[in-house]
Amino acid sequence: MSYYVYMIKSDRDRHYLGYTSKIPGRIVKHNSRHKGFTGTDEIWKLLIYVTVETKTEAIKLERYLKSFKNYKRAMRYMEKLNSSVACPPKLI
Repeated sequence: MSYYVYMIKSDRDRHYLGYTSKIPGRIVKHNSRHKGFTGTDEIWKLLIYVTVETKTEAIKLERYLKSFKNYKRAMRYMEKLNSSVACPPKLI
């Protein structure tokens, strides 16, 4: 099973990094009312994602990207990872 480390952006220009095994369902969850950072009335859209093989890799990459404390730097890093893949995923 593949996992995805992703970045989303709200209509209020806030950003969130996370990981999941199912991107479409996770975006739906972010856009629903729930407890947590993204459980507001904002609309969240997927900016970029990176595919990894295991959940452990996804957790490590997510933590590494969050350590940047700068979404632009994290996004550049993700773009670099995608460009090094033979068939990179589309940016949405």
